[in-house]
Amino acid sequence: MSNAPAIGIDLGTTFSCASVYRRGRPELIPNAEGDRLTPSIVYFNPRTGVPSVGQIADELLTQCPKNGLLDAKRIIGRKYDDEFISRYTNSNEIHFSLVRGNDDQAAFEIEVSGETVIKKPEEVSAEVLKYLRRTACEYLGEDITKAVISVPAYFSNAQRKATKAAAELAGLTVLKLITEPTAAAVHYVSDKLRTNSNVLVFDFGGGTLDVSLIKVNRNVFEVRAVYGDTLLGGRNFDEALFEHFYKDFLDMNNDNFAGKKFRRRLSCMCANLKKKLSTNEEFTLFLDRYDGNSDLSIFMKRAKFEEINECIFQRALDVVKLCLEDSDLKKSDIDEVILVGGSTRIPKIRESLNDYFGSEKIKTDLNPDEAVAAGASIHAAFLLGDCQNLEKYRVTEVTPMSLGVNETGNLMNFCIPKNSRLPIEVSSNLVTSFNNQSIITFSIYEGERKNTIYNNKLGEFSITNIPKKRAGDVEFSVHFHLDEDGILTITAREKSTGRNNKLVVTMGQFRLSERKIKLSLEDARKHKIQDDVFENFVRCKQRLDKQCRHVLYDIEKISSESDKVFVKERCEGFLRDVNTLDFTEIEKLEAKFAVFNNSVSNILMKNCMLSLNY
Repeated sequence: MSNAPAIGIDLGTTFSCASVYRRGRPELIPNAEGDRLTPSIVYFNPRTGVPSVGQIADELLTQCPKNGLLDAKRIIGRKYDDEFISRYTNSNEIHFSLVRGNDDQAAFEIEVSGETVIKKPEEVSAEVLKYLRRTACEYLGEDITKAVISVPAYFSNAQRKATKAAAELAGLTVLKLITEPTAAAVHYVSDKLRTNSNVLVFDFGGGTLDVSLIKVNRNVFEVRAVYGDTLLGGRNFDEALFEHFYKDFLDMNNDNFAGKKFRRRLSCMCANLKKKLSTNEEFTLFLDRYDGNSDLSIFMKRAKFEEINECIFQRALDVVKLCLEDSDLKKSDIDEVILVGGSTRIPKIRESLNDYFGSEKIKTDLNPDEAVAAGASIHAAFLLGDCQNLEKYRVTEVTPMSLGVNETGNLMNFCIPKNSRLPIEVSSNLVTSFNNQSIITFSIYEGERKNTIYNNKLGEFSITNIPKKRAGDVEFSVHFHLDEDGILTITAREKSTGRNNKLVVTMGQFRLSERKIKLSLEDARKHKIQDDVFENFVRCKQRLDKQCRHVLYDIEKISSESDKVFVKERCEGFLRDVNTLDFTEIEKLEAKFAVFNNSVSNILMKNCMLSLNY
């Protein structure tokens, strides 16, 4: 049995790095170039298909831009018709091709020896992980096969599963997926020996923004709340600068500015200018002989940069406020704010957080690019039991969104509330909705709205050959199990026969788009009153609908054929009419039932059938 250590990996959007815990401290592992950070770029040789990773891949991009793949982390686990993919595909900065792959997943398209080759995002991420693993093996002199890998707190179930698949392709066993803010908090607290405090981790990387509220209580890291924006990161600043300069260049009507190669070079200049403005009040960058003859320059003052990106700064602060709201804590309850991710070096970001929390709470004494990998390696050592003194670094994660099952009428039955501690197991009871129902389908959703049409469908499964009885008389137990990596398994069992079925949510069944993130979280707050009205209507409709169906089920008890026909027509008419009502028309629903009830009550009483009530 191998005694090789496990490593911690920060698989980033822009850069990735690996760390190992030894000699009582996390140690960042340098790559072949001697750098601690490796660009998350993979270049496939157009003749041989052999991949290059990191800085070399970045330098090779200009030879065949279509074969230089980056941003796999932003694409992994998403459907091709995801709103983000559509917007990303149409952006000016993209130089590679995204196509519809298997199961409608977004995939990369490259060319090798003149033929088209499809690469899944997890295959691209696997190449980065292989490189990090190979680097670790050479650095440590051992065969490294186990790792803790960090993911954004707001990564969807599909994105988590795809990340684990990428690790498997790279020959790694994932001990745990740890959220990036939690990993950073583990590193910070272990390094500073802080206990009994509320720590807010502001993780602003190249592709995503995650904010986590973590309660550190002696030996436990308890994630109290997470909130994030999967479409907000350092890349947004680069895009804003690109649009600012590119518009001016296009106005010059110079054909040299229209090509993909120039756009790629300008995009790189904008990313570099952003970094320079973090340490300089103004800066000028030059592109030597961009057309073979002339030089090109771009100039900006920091104040102009902040003006252009004002809405991005506000979006970032809004995420902080929403995370606090979810945790039921005030900003005065926060003891420390840890800055993680390269985008936290932007002065305006730090200024905004200073103004909001107070400068004494903002902690900048960790390397923001390395904290996540370091924390992941600490947790890896704990999981392997390598160091007894790491016992205090036990971590509990939470689910970032609520999970539930669809009831009749598109009503969300919330089974696992948002920010529930992982792992978690819960059960919920459901019943049939129709008479003599032989099959029932369970649709599983993620989201915060009470109307499931606004939530995110994870998948569905059915149980067949169930006993044929009255509506509501066949009961089911639906069991949800969400493990520490956020992977969901749902089992449903019919109580009288024991018939059951199971669903393990897979990548092809799940996506999380920008639109649905906003509807599930922000709109849940905006539309709380509307959702309460919707729930009251559906609950009332379910109750009255069931009573009407019970009458239909027992209609043979009516002795008179004419009465039987009359009652059946009234029942079918009521069921048909109520399906045309809007959820705001609960008074009409009750009025229609009153008319229906009055028309059939005497017949039901005459035949010793239960009278209806409302």
